[in-house]
Amino acid sequence: SHGFDILGPDGSNYKMAESFRPSLEEAKVKLEEQLAHIAGALVEDNNFSVSAHYRMVAEEEREAVNEAVERIVAEMPMLRRTYGKMVYELRPSAEWDKGKAVEWLIENWIKRSCELPVFPIYIGDDVTDEDAFRVMGGLGGFGIIVSDFPRLITDTAASYALRSPLEVLHFLDHFAFSSPSAPPSERISALVAGGSAAESESEASPFVERRTPAERYSER
Repeated sequence: SHGFDILGPDGSNYKMAESFRPSLEEAKVKLEEQLAHIAGALVEDNNFSVSAHYRMVAEEEREAVNEAVERIVAEMPMLRRTYGKMVYELRPSAEWDKGKAVEWLIENWIKRSCELPVFPIYIGDDVTDEDAFRVMGGLGGFGIIVSDFPRLITDTAASYALRSPLEVLHFLDHFAFSSPSAPPSERISALVAGGSAAESESEASPFVERRTPAERYSER
């Protein structure tokens, strides 16, 4: 829910925009009514956002989805529209996003409950994850974007890239169990080197560095 609903490591729950739920429920009903005649349109309630998916909508009818969302935003100024992959989303008009949620989570829960140094890693595959990628350098960590074609991406704030959920699984497994005594930055450097070698030899799963170490660490 774009950081509006945060579950802490101790099981406690922080809801940033609980007061917006009635408006979101109303927006969902209106969207369903206005999109009912459009084949392939899907309305999804994400608790603290409402999504209008148009991936399965015929090209000539997608503008009708856009217009329906515009009408609802005009009627309900307490909500704002954002964009994702083939989806329009209605969110609370609050200054909050995934980046602010990550900062809040680390400062209010993780640093207070963990005696060891914190090295945050954020992994995401959506446009809305860019808000989190942009804050990771300042938090002493990094972001990883998941994309089928990571080397073609030029407008991401992520430091690294992986190509699929399976590569994410391999990365987490390797990062968690390889040389646990080594600093996280050294373990990442080893993964980058290993990924580059594997890519040149057999096109195996590369762990792609999006920026140079100097560029990455200059943000910290």
